[in-house]
Amino acid sequence: MKKTIKVMMLGLRGNLKYVFSYVIIVLSITCISIGSTMIQKEIINTAERDLVTGVLSKRFVVGCIVFSIMLFLVNASKFLHTYVHNLVQQNIEIKLKKCLMFSSYKTPHDEFYKTDFQKKYSFVCKNMQNISRYILSVLNTVFNHGVSIVTISVIFLLYVPELFVYMITIAVIYAVTYIYTSKKKYNMSKEQIGYQREADYYSDVLMKKEHAKEIRLYGVQHAFVDMWKSIYQKLFRERYKLANKNNRLTMLTEYVSFFCQAGVMFLLVYKCYIRAINLGEFVLLFGLLEKCKVNILFVVNNIIAGTYEVSLYMNDYADFVFPISKEADKQIQECRIGEETRFFGEFQHMSIENISYKYPNGDKEAVHEVSFNINKGEIVYILGYNGSGKTTLVKLLSGILTPQNGLLKINDVDCSLCKKEDLFQYYGIAFQDFPRYSLSVHDTVGIGKIERLNNEQEIIDAYNRTGLNHVIENKSLSYEVILGKEYDAEGIDLSGGEWQQVILTQAHMGKPDILVFDEPTASLDPIEEMKILENLRLQIEDRTAILISHRIGFARIADRIVVLDDGRLVEQGSHDELLSRKGIYYKMFTTLQELYV
Repeated sequence: MKKTIKVMMLGLRGNLKYVFSYVIIVLSITCISIGSTMIQKEIINTAERDLVTGVLSKRFVVGCIVFSIMLFLVNASKFLHTYVHNLVQQNIEIKLKKCLMFSSYKTPHDEFYKTDFQKKYSFVCKNMQNISRYILSVLNTVFNHGVSIVTISVIFLLYVPELFVYMITIAVIYAVTYIYTSKKKYNMSKEQIGYQREADYYSDVLMKKEHAKEIRLYGVQHAFVDMWKSIYQKLFRERYKLANKNNRLTMLTEYVSFFCQAGVMFLLVYKCYIRAINLGEFVLLFGLLEKCKVNILFVVNNIIAGTYEVSLYMNDYADFVFPISKEADKQIQECRIGEETRFFGEFQHMSIENISYKYPNGDKEAVHEVSFNINKGEIVYILGYNGSGKTTLVKLLSGILTPQNGLLKINDVDCSLCKKEDLFQYYGIAFQDFPRYSLSVHDTVGIGKIERLNNEQEIIDAYNRTGLNHVIENKSLSYEVILGKEYDAEGIDLSGGEWQQVILTQAHMGKPDILVFDEPTASLDPIEEMKILENLRLQIEDRTAILISHRIGFARIADRIVVLDDGRLVEQGSHDELLSRKGIYYKMFTTLQELYV
């Protein structure tokens, strides 16, 4: 319950002015609705007396007019209620999603390699809308249905106390039923999340453009449909079976509720027959019976059963999001971009001391006790066979992953003492498996140093360093054109080599101290590759660069070569030094050289 309240307060924080307006509207509608019911009773009693006297009284006419006005206000206010309801729900959902995205960014990258974490993360993301709806339904329940139930209870106790017992009875019956069915639904959702993710994956393979060529080329659409169908049918059978079981229980509850309601209706008829209540009171209480049931159903469904079911989702959400500091909450609300920092001062050198790392689901260390130094202005070339730990090592150096053993220092300061964001400030990275953002060319390059996104000169300098300006001009494109056609029909699809050039430009944005290029020419043609090799030192200027590649050319321009094998550093030195040792590097270099002879 504590976590549920914390999540609710998080969603409401920053939206209080909308929430206050919503509460006022709900209370007003509830009060007017209850008032109209009481006036209706008086109209009936007045009409009964007027029939006896044969004269239409002024009280009856005024009562009818007031009742009509109140009825009009209730109906007219429904539009306003719906508008504010949607506005508040949207703002709460936006706030909760922003917090989730913020926490996702703050979560250590290692966690995303864990299957259990991925399941929990997917489960939270999938049920975000349930959480925002529940928060608003609680407000609506308390200030609308809750107030109505309290008022109806008072009326029942004043006129026919037996009706209050009826109200408590059906409340208990519905509460037990809804709690039981909600628990079953939640447990099934939790159990099925793995299968659901698998079904969603097969669906994405069939529907997303990334797989379109291979699906058609190999004619495997039917195989993937069958895989999706087998998983989906399993999910459907389990859900259908549970739905039928819950429906039977709900039907039984409705039968019990019906007989209880029929009993109190006969009681009211008897009370009216023996003159214990008058005709107006009979109509009032008879009408309130159904209204009472509707309100209790809503409260039980949204508060009791809803709290049980959605609070379980909220617990998962709270575990993922909290704690959130006041500063972080303010940053989330304002969507404020962090400021540039220079925690280590100007970069001079980096010390890597016996660092090791093992992936959460790995059976051995991807990097094992690696030690070497990198000095300002050096070009360091990391070489190794596939799976030797090259990319993992770079992720450790840049702070994306955290070493499990050993130390990483910049300017003799332990990197574990700073925030990840402080370390990221020193890097411009172009990974081989880069994301293809559907943004403009300008913004895709600019997010390489988001703090300077509006600095046009910095972006132009990045264009010029890699020659991206010539690519865009040769295509007669604008820098504001959207890359990809995910949501813009006017967007353009770039080739693999052109995309790689965009990502290289992104890495140069803001002139970072350390450039990291992971297979920077893998998708480029030989001519473009030669241009990059010839201009690389000019592009880097006096900065530091870490290169990962299998290309021979990079070895010749590197100041130092670091050779990895099975996660271990086995050789390091200059090109000529390593050739003279005739070790792994010599073998790799001569083998690759033979391919070009």
